[in-house]
Amino acid sequence: CHDNTFGNDCYYNTFGNDCYYNTFGNECYYITFGNECQDNTLGNFNTDNNLGSNCMNNTIGNGCSYNTIGNNTIGQNSNSIGNVCSGNCINNSKQTINNCVQKLLFS
Repeated sequence: CHDNTFGNDCYYNTFGNDCYYNTFGNECYYITFGNECQDNTLGNFNTDNNLGSNCMNNTIGNGCSYNTIGNNTIGQNSNSIGNVCSGNCINNSKQTINNCVQKLLFS
């Protein structure tokens, strides 16, 4: 999957490995990518999205929360997360952004 453009309010989408150059709009939730996905862009206010291991050059916009980018063992971690974000994790053998905050669920 590559070179796709998705609008706003995308929910519960799952993609395999080696996905690249995909663009998602704002307020997208529960998008899951496999491993080695590159150069994907998620807009602003995106929540609970997950990119697998060895994913590089991905961008998550502003106001995002609880997004995870897996371990990157094949080189420099060049993923970025925008401003006013919380609870996001970028894991890397050289760098870990640990504003990882576990969500509290209230019943």
